[in-house]
Amino acid sequence: MRFIAVGISHKTCPIALREKFYLNPGERELFLSGLRQEGGVREALVISTCNRTEVYALTTEPDPQVLIGHLCALKNITLKRPLKKSFYVYADEKALRHLFSVACGLDSLIIGEKEILGQVKAAVALARKQSMMGRFMNILTNVILRTAKKVRHETSISTGGASVSWAAVRKAEEFLGGLRDKSVMILGAGKMSHLAAGDFRRKGVAELYVVNRTRENGEELARQFQAQAVDFFDIKDVLPRVDVCICSASAPHYLIEPALVEETMARKRTPLLMIDISMPRNIHPGVADIEGVNLISLDELDKVIEFNNQQRQSAVVHVKEIIEQGTKVFYRKINAAASLEHRGSAAIQFALT
Repeated sequence: MRFIAVGISHKTCPIALREKFYLNPGERELFLSGLRQEGGVREALVISTCNRTEVYALTTEPDPQVLIGHLCALKNITLKRPLKKSFYVYADEKALRHLFSVACGLDSLIIGEKEILGQVKAAVALARKQSMMGRFMNILTNVILRTAKKVRHETSISTGGASVSWAAVRKAEEFLGGLRDKSVMILGAGKMSHLAAGDFRRKGVAELYVVNRTRENGEELARQFQAQAVDFFDIKDVLPRVDVCICSASAPHYLIEPALVEETMARKRTPLLMIDISMPRNIHPGVADIEGVNLISLDELDKVIEFNNQQRQSAVVHVKEIIEQGTKVFYRKINAAASLEHRGSAAIQFALT
């Protein structure tokens, strides 16, 4: 058996490519279902976020192209040579350590990102639902999740701003020279929008609008942050009134098109800052060409994130020590489980170095 990890992330390709391989919840189920039919794949886990799409598999087939091929087939993408270079492949212990690093926030766009632990938990739950969790993955993910919680509680890796939404609000504050008395529209009502709304309120914005395709969810978010809920079809009336529009809706298509923004700017006398932290992107990149509009995407939050990451470097050494401890715990548990079955560890062919 071999433990294989394949994926793409913010470290290997831009958002324009990452969004092509993004798997929504339904697609993740289809992907795991397809792998279940693959004879060589015994156990598997898939993680797909705004910054990465990764597959981890315990398999008798050491060729990682099997996993990449399933991913490309699901997304109807032809894997050409330049595209192959965006994928990374790890095997055995390297794959193991990479998953530890991901869950603990060391491989995130923002070091110590708070959302990734919940995303890994969701990936584990889905794999279990799809009957793709066996002895190896159960032991591994249990140890990894406990290790990630230990990192969160015992280090300062996640203190302060530790989310993409925080970086977006910080960027807006820098761009506008402050947010007090500014007007903001949030498109979406999920977790990232919730975090952004809280950050904007703490920065003293004067007006906060929440737009969501499901009115009830938008109203609930608006109530929590003394904002005004707006019907999705009324965006055209609200957009000319705001200084910032932040989008975190994660719809499968663009929600804001250039024509809408052109109409907005014809009625608006002040600049408009638009920030898209959705995956896939929900603001058409063409709006960046419209006069008076500044569009920022995930990949353009790098300067804010770089400073934040520098502030956390002191905690990284401690996190790596905890990961090392967790790795040793995993080896003890997997080998003990194999011994109880009166055979060598058939699940893994690598040793801790």
